[in-house]
Amino acid sequence: MQPSPPTIALHLQRRSTALTGFAAVTYGKGQDKVFGLAQCRGDVSSKDCFNCIQDAAKQIREVCPDQADARIWFDCCFLQYDNINFIGRVDTDFSIFYFNMEEATEFEDFHDELAALTDQIRAEAFFLGIECWERVKRN
Repeated sequence: MQPSPPTIALHLQRRSTALTGFAAVTYGKGQDKVFGLAQCRGDVSSKDCFNCIQDAAKQIREVCPDQADARIWFDCCFLQYDNINFIGRVDTDFSIFYFNMEEATEFEDFHDELAALTDQIRAEAFFLGIECWERVKRN
């Protein structure tokens, strides 16, 4: 029997010690394994890290109770679990995250505005990267 994903969130909450701000766990056996990761920003205090992971674990159990994989980002921390081992691998998946979509009364308009904003941010970030690189080459 595969361990429930909320169980891995609890294990991450317990294992993500405030001393390190990081925990990677594997729960279950054989093909019934679930892999989890919890991480705090480096500038977050031990207490705030623990509280953030605790809140993230609670929220992910409520919002994603039956998901085989899930991620949650808070201002200070990140929590992820999956039934595929992602630990130590670079995540190159492209994802679109919508926050509080219940508030978007006109979904198509919301989606179009969000896409335009994302394109603008991507273009500006790319331009700033090129501008910075040109300065580095000159110096």
